[in-house]
Amino acid sequence: MGVCWAQAPATASPQQPAAEASGGAAAEPTFDVLEYDVEGNTVLPAVEIERAVYPYLGEHRTIRDVEGARKALEDAYQSAGYQTVFVDIPEQKINSGVVRLHVLEGRVERTRVAGARYYLQGEIRAKVTELTPGTVPDFSQMQQQLASVNKQPDRQVAPILKPGRAPGTVDVDLSVKDRLPLHIDLEYDNHNSPFTSSNRANASIRYDNLWQAQHSLSFNYQVAPEHPSEARVYDATYLWRFSSIDDVISLYAIKSDSNVAVLGSTTILGNGRIEGIRWIRPVLGSTVSTGLFNLVTVGFDRKYFPQTNISAGTGSVTVYPNISYAVLTAGFSSNWNHESGTAEFSLTGSSAPRDVFGNSDDEFKGRRVTGSAGYLAWKLGASAEQFAGGHVSMYALIDGQITADPLIPNEQYPAGGADSVRGYKEAEITGDRGWRGTLELRAYPIGRPGLDGKRTLYVLVFTDAAALRLIDPLGPQIHATGLASAGFGLRALDWYGFRLDVDVARALRNGGQGVSAPITKRGADHFDFSIGWSY
Repeated sequence: MGVCWAQAPATASPQQPAAEASGGAAAEPTFDVLEYDVEGNTVLPAVEIERAVYPYLGEHRTIRDVEGARKALEDAYQSAGYQTVFVDIPEQKINSGVVRLHVLEGRVERTRVAGARYYLQGEIRAKVTELTPGTVPDFSQMQQQLASVNKQPDRQVAPILKPGRAPGTVDVDLSVKDRLPLHIDLEYDNHNSPFTSSNRANASIRYDNLWQAQHSLSFNYQVAPEHPSEARVYDATYLWRFSSIDDVISLYAIKSDSNVAVLGSTTILGNGRIEGIRWIRPVLGSTVSTGLFNLVTVGFDRKYFPQTNISAGTGSVTVYPNISYAVLTAGFSSNWNHESGTAEFSLTGSSAPRDVFGNSDDEFKGRRVTGSAGYLAWKLGASAEQFAGGHVSMYALIDGQITADPLIPNEQYPAGGADSVRGYKEAEITGDRGWRGTLELRAYPIGRPGLDGKRTLYVLVFTDAAALRLIDPLGPQIHATGLASAGFGLRALDWYGFRLDVDVARALRNGGQGVSAPITKRGADHFDFSIGWSY
């Protein structure tokens, strides 16, 4: 049993009695309290105990001072997260100014898991170590551990505490509500690249608890339904999660039979294959309670693009030699969710080291005369949504690519499309370096993303713009290009699994140059839509 002492300094000045005789009544008994002997503590640091009881040391104290010390010490335990700890004053004779306080630490006697159908009970129990039998639970740590467990969207765990069989103990039931961790997503949209048919169909399937280890395996297929030969994209991803740390390893493979493939927020330029790996690690105090999540990512990609490629910007067929090369990447991203909005930031560097992993200057120069292995490119992005009371918000985004090197077409920065500059085709222009920006005014008649529940409906007005540059352009290549548009749209999210995105945009500048005319002419109106269903 732990014993702590809190002792008054030898020079403590006399204290006035807490109560004095008045109107003939006898004065409340007083005594000297020179030391508190705290028995039973095993979890609170001695300095915290001393800080709690120190104001109640001294001469001419009363029983109310001792009760104050007891209450202050109990509050110190509660503030530190130990909600099952209580302090009492045992019967005693106060000799030599020593007062005993007894700490009753409520320990966990049993922890049971109830309701789990698709997740192992032992795996859930092992992740909430603060509820291990025999432990005095720190509820602050327990909440963090439960929040980590509940990051899995197919499983929610809630603790139920009740008295244990032995006096002073607690039993904990971890109540689990889970569902089959199988997810299907279907989408149909008109996010097409230049000189291809209008529509695209996407289908994906994902299972999130392989081997009862929360590993994920997903497959995705994208096709141009009117003319499948114009666009076919296959990709597979495996996420390896660790049991003791929050790090994730991502393994993926992509095969693109499309000049421009848009997979989520990633645009792939050119027919080819990509195989890669990413190590993702949470850093810098990422916690659910603060809403702040910071990630560091390092990765390796092996890319192969065959001989013939159709340039997205011109529609002309350009014959390039085969190229196979490896890219190293490293990045940092941050996401902050708070009551009045959200903010995101990302920075990623990539390079294909010369004469390493088979990277050859000759192959790069075959794709672009001024290109070479050993390039270095940085992609950065920042966005924020700020609510201005009620259900109105302002959203802003800027991202771009910075480099000092001429890049082969497959590594250039694209602009144009539903997730870039609306009103233009996907990747209508490309450049070695550039930026794009978005500004939106949103009104939410129903819901707010991530705050008021799932079902959300909002309307928006927007303006988009982009500016791109080529480094060391040759012949007819244009040194600088840009896009700009304005319009309005609607978003409906999570309506019984369905979602709808609609945008109407007007091009404010001529777009990329086609064979004899701009791909998108200034003043042209463009309608973007995407309808999807998720399970």
